[in-house]
Amino acid sequence: MRGEWGNPGKPLPRVPGMCTGLVAKENREGQAWFTVQCAVCYRTYTDRGVIAMSTINHRGDQGILTVPYRRCEECREKCAHPESEVSA
Repeated sequence: MRGEWGNPGKPLPRVPGMCTGLVAKENREGQAWFTVQCAVCYRTYTDRGVIAMSTINHRGDQGILTVPYRRCEECREKCAHPESEVSA
């Protein structure tokens, strides 16, 4: 089964006690599935744990895990950042 993209169009709350950008956690057929959200465009990706977490991740503009928020590949390629980080 492949992952699922979604677009709620707004930021979703983080699952309590989980890392930044993790907005849902569920059990599917004995496997942990996570939904992670891009902090820039708010698209979400749902898949098995490590796959979901690596699809929308903390990579900076240079490809190194340096930013404190998650971005999808498209937003990373555009070097797009959340408005709160740009104005800070």
